This record gives sequence, structure tokens and C-alpha cells, in this order.
Amino acid sequence: MEMILKIKEVNLGKFNNAEYTQFLSFTKELIEKAGLEQLGIADTAFEQFKSNIELLTDAAHQSRISSETKELSEIDKQRNEILAFLLMNFRSELKNPIEKRRKAGTELYNATKPYSKIKSLPIRQKTQNIEGLITDLTKEANLPHLNTLGIKEAVEKLNALNVKYKKLLANRADSQISVPQIRIGQLRKETNQIYDYLITKAFVSSVASPSEENKTFVHSINKLITDTTIAYKLRQGQKVRKDGMNTN
Repeated sequence: MEMILKIKEVNLGKFNNAEYTQFLSFTKELIEKAGLEQLGIADTAFEQFKSNIELLTDAAHQSRISSETKELSEIDKQRNEILAFLLMNFRSELKNPIEKRRKAGTELYNATKPYSKIKSLPIRQKTQNIEGLITDLTKEANLPHLNTLGIKEAVEKLNALNVKYKKLLANRADSQISVPQIRIGQLRKETNQIYDYLITKAFVSSVASPSEENKTFVHSINKLITDTTIAYKLRQGQKVRKDGMNTN
């Protein structure tokens, strides 16, 4: 009696989005290599499967957008800290008993007085106003005052952060336009059902109408499942070790 090789079960729900998408992409390649006819798979189901994989890939861009948003928030926090430092510095120097510093503080305070509410402005307006603030502070007449107070480097740091913020904000806007909003949970649920259908049809074909192609597919998909599961366990092990180090 010939042994029947079953396709291994895999808990797709435990994989993160990157692992999940990669596993399905490799599955798609194995199906294409074996041939739809050899596996008894309908064209419409496989086309939907491929379409969902493309959407899952697009969802990775949404993750990058989220990462950009987090980075923007951190840069804005740093901008606020430098702004607070500069404006407070200018104000405090108004009463400095050392005439040279008092004069420098007075000139810079007057130059930046229009920007006193800059931190509370809407984000794009704030970015533009920081550009204006830096332009005023770095005018030829004010450069000696910055040197007197020893804060030229802080102004340069603010400028670098603002340039980075502006560029990152533009990149995020472009990404948001090009990437549709994807409900990843619903998409994965639907894709799981298609995967189950494809794998079931392939297994049935390997039993009812065995061929070199569908037998090879069963062996290959089983190896893919094993390799992906091992990689997942390794990642989990690394995560546990990292969490353990953080708590020590």
C-alpha cells in the first residue's frame, strides 16, 4: 500500500505580517511551479490569492508610514526642546549684569519676539516659522551675538532637525497618497481561507490524480512550513532573551 503524504498544518495566525506575507509569497511560487492544472486549483481562486499577497505587501508600506510618524514626533520633541532653550536663554540674558551678554541677549530677544508662540503653531506652519527664526538669528548682524552667548551650535542643530523634519514630512505625505488604507486583519482572515482552499485542492489532487508535479509540491510546501516555523521559533527565542535582558 502506497503511503499518503499529508500536507502539514500551520498556524498562520502566529506569524507577524512580514513572516506571513513571505510564507504566502513562497507558497504562490510553489503553486506556479507545479501548475494550477496539476494541483486542481481554479484560476479565479489563485488570482485572488496573488492579489491579496500584493495588498499584504502594500500593507508593509503602511508600517513604514507609521514608523515615519513616530520619527516625526521624536524630531518635533527635539525641536521644541531647542526652541525652549533658545527663547528662554534670550529672555534670561536681558538681566545679565555683564553688558556684552545683556546686549547680545537683548538683540536676539527682539529678533525672536515674533516667534514667542512658535511651539503651539500647526505643524507645517511651525516648520515654516522655524525656518524664519533661523534666518533671522543667522543674519550677519546677529552672528556675533550668537557667538557671545555660545549658542550658535544650538541654532545649527535646530536647523538640521527642521530640514530633516520637513523632508520626512514630505516623504510621509507621498507615501500616504500612494498607499491605500488596508484592513490587515480582515485581509489576513480572507487570505487564510483562500490558502486553506488551495492547499486542500493540492492535497486532494496528489491523492486522486498523483503526478510528479503535485507530489513535489506536497514535499516542497511541507519543507516551507517546517522552515518558516523554525524561523518563527528562533525569532521568538531571541525576543524572550532580549526581554529577559531588559528586565535584569
